[in-house]
Amino acid sequence: PGADVQFNFLPASDPGEYVDGLIGGILRAKEPAGIVMTKVPFVVQRAVHASGLPAVVHGTPYPSIEGMAWVEQDNRGIARLVAGFAASHSCRHVCALTREVMFPGDDVVLRELARLLGAAGHRAGDLSIAHVPDDHEAIVSEVTRVVHEHPVDLCLLCRSEAKAEAALAAIDRLRLRGRRRPRVIVSGLHRRPTREGPPPHVFPTLRPEETGAAIGRLLAAQATNPGATPEPVIIPVALAP
Repeated sequence: PGADVQFNFLPASDPGEYVDGLIGGILRAKEPAGIVMTKVPFVVQRAVHASGLPAVVHGTPYPSIEGMAWVEQDNRGIARLVAGFAASHSCRHVCALTREVMFPGDDVVLRELARLLGAAGHRAGDLSIAHVPDDHEAIVSEVTRVVHEHPVDLCLLCRSEAKAEAALAAIDRLRLRGRRRPRVIVSGLHRRPTREGPPPHVFPTLRPEETGAAIGRLLAAQATNPGATPEPVIIPVALAP
């Protein structure tokens, strides 16, 4: 109660200089303040980490960023659910349609997915990664290419709802049926889907408000005990069929 919240959107060029200015302003101010980082580049996490200010990463810290509080979905759990989905539908190839710029949590999902597929007997070439923007025609084009390369028993892991919608549009445009129709699963959501039914969604079991409360508690703990290193909050995930 009584806390002010300020939103800062990073510039596309030189975000490090911008964040250094924000940190300088906080350090010169008389009132205590903390920082929450969501989908930021490495230079931003490093600058905030070096500042010593109370801070929380809403996501996964980059390598070498140690001792910082963070809140993240169970990325290994996401991989387990996707691998189980692919196995239950006898998929021979999994293609991850992911964002153009990946973050540490994306790496965790894809590394664990590759490990699980290998343990299930898949070959190294049975997992592919496509970096595509959330642009409908770009995704349709990429899905069409992947379908031609893997015409049967294909699973598409869509890392956003926009990618899933475009993937389904491409599949319908190609009039694919039976084993030729790829299985689609969505992950990367920050809330439970508003509707049940296909495509299946992997979602966090905490509501966005509960996630925000967890972030607030981590900031408050650092403000009251600056020397403490809070344990990360790992949000369980579930699959909505």
